[in-house]
Amino acid sequence: MSASEPPLLLDFDHTLFDTDRFFWVDVRAAVARLGVDPRLWEETYEAVWPGGYSIERHVEALAARASWPHPQQLLAAFDDQFADLRGYLFPDVLPFLQAARGAGRRVVLVSFGDPGWQTFKVRESGLATLLDEVHTAGVVGGKAGLAAAVVGAGPAGAEAIAIDNNPLELDAMRDRCPALRTYRMNRVPPDLAEGDGEAAYRFREARTYVDVPARHPHRACRSLGEVPL
Repeated sequence: MSASEPPLLLDFDHTLFDTDRFFWVDVRAAVARLGVDPRLWEETYEAVWPGGYSIERHVEALAARASWPHPQQLLAAFDDQFADLRGYLFPDVLPFLQAARGAGRRVVLVSFGDPGWQTFKVRESGLATLLDEVHTAGVVGGKAGLAAAVVGAGPAGAEAIAIDNNPLELDAMRDRCPALRTYRMNRVPPDLAEGDGEAAYRFREARTYVDVPARHPHRACRSLGEVPL
């Protein structure tokens, strides 16, 4: 794919990948079966996340709390149960990516998080072969610089599209690329936007973005099929 083709910039977590179902439902349940207190799992996650999340760093934090005497057992169980992540892609992802490539778009993943952790999820979800470029930002707002490098700040950016569930990232990208066509993804069903209990984990992180105000106008969408290519 030529660098001159109009780019499609895609977020990964909560846009292409059902991260909450993967991490807060299935991974959380798997570690609970191994005897890890779910509250401790959450506490150590919150401690690790600001420095860049990875399962290895999370397990180290658990071991440091002396509540989990066999951290390697947890890593082994994770590798065994979560080697194939294709089932966590939202159903509209593969048809949309195939349509984008058919439309002559350069498909660029612009993800937030620890590079190793994000690479693992992208690779095991089977997306790597459908992407022309993969970039990772380590700080909130860091996608803006990546977008500017891919899109440019001039009028040519009008042909480029960015889709993300985080309006702060979209705002930052629009600051650098004013002509960029931006879409704010919301995968959270209205009836699960609020509430407590176990059901809250189904969209634990995704729903924290739903009411975040945006400085720029972004087109709202609930599926990739709503985004014209």
